[in-house]
Amino acid sequence: RRTIVSRKVWAIVVVVAAALGARAQTACEPADTANAKCVCNGVTYDFSQMRNPDNTQRFTGPNGDYIYSFQMANGGLPSTFPGCTFSPDFQNGNAGAQANLDGTACYSIGVISQQQW
Repeated sequence: RRTIVSRKVWAIVVVVAAALGARAQTACEPADTANAKCVCNGVTYDFSQMRNPDNTQRFTGPNGDYIYSFQMANGGLPSTFPGCTFSPDFQNGNAGAQANLDGTACYSIGVISQQQW
């Protein structure tokens, strides 16, 4: 079963990502990337609380010829989930994925360890 996320949720994810990029020059403590938490300039950012309508932390939705998935918390995306199985070299720590609509291929497009706060 694929969860379709509304455009509003995707817009929130894009705004959050842009805000994180803009704050990259601020003073941040070492991030807890496994749990998507960080303290920057005394403000705690806790993205582990981001949930979609079915109360999971994985956001998935189609865009053109692909399905995109995103998960910042709990170590990122699992190595396999409906419509996606990562190759053996890329099974752990993925924050983002791009998959073919027919489920024949799934690619990592971002890893948890490279998040910038």
